[in-house]
Amino acid sequence: MAYTAYAKWLRSGQLALATRMNLLDHQLTVLDGAEDAAGFARPFAALVLAELARADALKQELTPAQRNRLLVSAASYVGTVSDYRGFNDTEGWRHGVAHGADLLMQLSRHPSLARADLLPILDAVAARIAPDGEHFYVFGEPERLARPIIFLAMRDVFDGPTWQQWLERISSPKPFTGWNETFSSRSGLAKRHNTKAFLLALYVVAQETENPALRRLLTPLRQALQSMD
Repeated sequence: MAYTAYAKWLRSGQLALATRMNLLDHQLTVLDGAEDAAGFARPFAALVLAELARADALKQELTPAQRNRLLVSAASYVGTVSDYRGFNDTEGWRHGVAHGADLLMQLSRHPSLARADLLPILDAVAARIAPDGEHFYVFGEPERLARPIIFLAMRDVFDGPTWQQWLERISSPKPFTGWNETFSSRSGLAKRHNTKAFLLALYVVAQETENPALRRLLTPLRQALQSMD
């Protein structure tokens, strides 16, 4: 209920600048804090911050220092989040990975962030595509992680070699010696499942779009997917 109200007020311009600045500081403190046992605070802080980032992209009222702090905190959260709980019939949504990806998506679209500013987004997404261990994404996380990458590609701020190297990085079977080895353990199967789900989500959008910059990802995406066969 709180997030829905914040989103409505932010999108309708009903929150004063001072209120938005206080909200930014408070939610960044939550996002930068430790994981709480219940696991709701940080994921929903990420969602509120995503709305604040969206509002700033339209009006650009944050200072460069505030915007940089938001970017650093967002990338750090997504790059290190370890609570993979999604939906619970009793308690509802947590969805930290997806909510963090939503924040990165809004930042990936921000007109005041240039190429060098956006590199941490690539690193954060890469770190969360296939987390270590045996966790299989089942709540739509790969599609949400693909969104900031889609908007970065559409902005055409990174050249072909950069995308080629990044896709080779995320499609590497390491620490396994090859993708065939991933069939022999739950951790391997989780890595294969999560990596392929992300690549396919990205591929479908690149295939269907008319945006020429995004379509340039098709060849390296095909190569990445073929390497997993």
